[in-house]
Amino acid sequence: MTAVALAAALLLLLAGGAGLRSILRAPAAHALDGFPAWLVLGIAVAGSVGALATLAGVSAPTGAAAALALCAAAGIVLRVRRTAPTDPVPWSPADLWIFGGTMLAFVIIMDRAMSLPMSHGDEVTVWGYKARAAADLGRVSPRDWSLSDTRGPAYPPALPMAAAIAAVFLAGAEAEMARLLGALGFVAFAWSCAAQLRALSSAWARVMAALGIASLPIVLTEAPAFMADLTFAAALSVALRSVTERPGTAESAALASALACIKIEGTPMGGLLVVASAAMADPGARLRAFVRSSALTAALVIPWAVVAARDGALGATAGGLESPSLVLVGERLGTTAAAVAARGAQLELFGLLLPALVLLALSGSAGRPIHPGRALLLAGLAVFGQLLPLAIAPQFDWQLRAAAPRAALHLVPALLTAAGAVWALRARKSPALLDPARGAP
Repeated sequence: MTAVALAAALLLLLAGGAGLRSILRAPAAHALDGFPAWLVLGIAVAGSVGALATLAGVSAPTGAAAALALCAAAGIVLRVRRTAPTDPVPWSPADLWIFGGTMLAFVIIMDRAMSLPMSHGDEVTVWGYKARAAADLGRVSPRDWSLSDTRGPAYPPALPMAAAIAAVFLAGAEAEMARLLGALGFVAFAWSCAAQLRALSSAWARVMAALGIASLPIVLTEAPAFMADLTFAAALSVALRSVTERPGTAESAALASALACIKIEGTPMGGLLVVASAAMADPGARLRAFVRSSALTAALVIPWAVVAARDGALGATAGGLESPSLVLVGERLGTTAAAVAARGAQLELFGLLLPALVLLALSGSAGRPIHPGRALLLAGLAVFGQLLPLAIAPQFDWQLRAAAPRAALHLVPALLTAAGAVWALRARKSPALLDPARGAP
């Protein structure tokens, strides 16, 4: 029964995210594009509606599950009514290799996640305990979470609520759902990186780079501990891709806003990407894009912020941040960037940053180019948005040691986006690169 409950909760999460994507009228896409967006949007909906349900006095897991079901139903209705649906991009041999390698890595990570105890402090354990509290108490409340001896009470409830949905089908499955979400976050991260690679390099270079990125969590000493970070990296990757290719659209705004729902560091980064997305829209549609982005951001982010403020969590968090001078922030940003780069390169075997950096040399033989200025701007914003919270942390030295590996992981999507800009610049100088005959299958 536990397996059935987990499968039902997972399908509901993905179906709700897919339905919301259809409601936002995002174009049909390859599975490498679609799956990460479904997971990210489904988790964001679960967290936001769970917080709204708490404010309304309704059971949070039940309310979140109902909202996901409504999104899924609405998405199906809209898809059926479309007069000219767009066919998804077919699978190529390279895609099949990426899929097979990712699934093999997923099985290995899932086995490790289910066999190791949940004892990683601010990582898997936090989300598992919060999911248990939300499911048992029927509400999202930082005051309740503090009873489980967890840190970061103002963390957004998106991941805990996604895990707590399993309680709708079978009480007691929240811990297993938390582990499953960690492994799924890895799959979404690997696939979202692979989707970016489709426009960067030749078929086999894409396979090697994608499988290299997909193997990263396996070589980490505590792969299950990266539950929130892998999901966050997937959200960042798919948001950067959407904002780069379709700025100002409802989908890009929703994906950027979802960053704030998944991890507390995502609040400044999501805000930067939302503003950038609206600013890069067509001149005649910028005001509409700003209004749409603001509405979607409010719908996804404000509910949990209201709950945290009601329970006094935001005040506690704000009191834990410094307001250093601009000079000190600049110095810390430099120190943080150097530490993150060094830690990413020193991780087991070949590191986190090396495969992404290799793409700068591999890019330029297939796919369609993206706007280089737009890609470089977004890559820079992603790096800045990730490093800034570390630079203003009160316990700077400790935060740097603890968060540098995770921050290095988050830089991979930004480097992929920068590689896309390099490819676009090369394509402009050498139009022969755009020859469809040289494209990947």
